[in-house]
Amino acid sequence: MSKPVQGDGHAVFRVFGLATFTLAMGAASCVPRYEPPTADQPHALLKLRRHYVPGRGEFLSEQFRLEGKRIFDARKSAQLATGPQMDTVLVHPARTKLEGKFSFTHDEWRMVNESYPCGYGRMCWRPMNRRVTVTDSTCKAALGVQLQVGHIYLAELDSLDRNQCTLSCYEQIPREGDTFKNIPCQTFPLE
Repeated sequence: MSKPVQGDGHAVFRVFGLATFTLAMGAASCVPRYEPPTADQPHALLKLRRHYVPGRGEFLSEQFRLEGKRIFDARKSAQLATGPQMDTVLVHPARTKLEGKFSFTHDEWRMVNESYPCGYGRMCWRPMNRRVTVTDSTCKAALGVQLQVGHIYLAELDSLDRNQCTLSCYEQIPREGDTFKNIPCQTFPLE
């Protein structure tokens, strides 16, 4: 049903000027946004529940995708992620790949050497303070799931350790008293 997935480890990313920032923003927007069905179209309801181990960074970025398209994307202060987080989306019924990803980061200033032309075809160096984003913890997990019309599903992304997480899926069968019975989703192996 779910298995731990190793993350990317400790990584440092630098932004060197407006051109690099513009390219990065362009690349991020290349991920197509999911077009959810409307309430009057055939759909399933997908609840996205996340739970994180606290104290991992200053900022939290979260993302869920269906077949590579963003169905949920958020960035917030890590202090707001102290308890379970829940969001709900309408999704098209289909056999699909569900992915969940999170990253905890913090920003810091670092001294770097910057080169600049200093005349007569020479390059000179000077120390510069640059703001860098440091990834403290990150993880990504995926499942192949079968989503059916009119059904309710709960996808749970749980962080286990610094760079380990699980992604689980349950179909929720309504019961009396506004409660649900959770049964494992129909899953299939991913290639």
